[in-house]
Amino acid sequence: MLIVCILGASGSGKSSIARELMKRKIPSLVSHRTRPIREKEEHGVDGYFVTRERFLEYAAQGTFCATTEYHGNLYGLSLGELSHFKAMGKEAVSYVVDVNGLVELREGLKDSDEYDVIAIGLCSPSTSLKERMLYRGDDPEKIEGRMAGHKEESKSVFSEADYVIGNADGKIQLAVRDILEIIKREKDI
Repeated sequence: MLIVCILGASGSGKSSIARELMKRKIPSLVSHRTRPIREKEEHGVDGYFVTRERFLEYAAQGTFCATTEYHGNLYGLSLGELSHFKAMGKEAVSYVVDVNGLVELREGLKDSDEYDVIAIGLCSPSTSLKERMLYRGDDPEKIEGRMAGHKEESKSVFSEADYVIGNADGKIQLAVRDILEIIKREKDI
């Protein structure tokens, strides 16, 4: 099964693209996370929102194949989530993740012949990122902190990505089309 990791700075459109891919029969892996649920998110669809204590219990039990910390919150992908889609016969899934989570996932699955991991980095104008974060209701102070680290975060995304595509405002369908072409190419290799 091909795991298509979608990387990008906060507000780059990662989750929006994953939702569009789901409409095209590319399911999205859902991670456990300790950050608060946002207004338009749904538990079990946009994430498994758990307390830090519960997350650490799961980690101690070996539930996760990859974990990362991002802006003080913990994120983890469970082996059960992967097995679920593999059992359904899915050939490709998407996974919204940061660079550290990608590195952990690649390390956690390096000996597996069942899963292939590719990373697609999203490139969006920084003005768009701030507007998108405001639109989804992010705290303005947190936005400023994230914008301050945008340049470094983008560098790390592009250094780890196997592919880089644009995601300009109003052009999400072009980004989705590019990702679908990459998936087709990767499955044919």
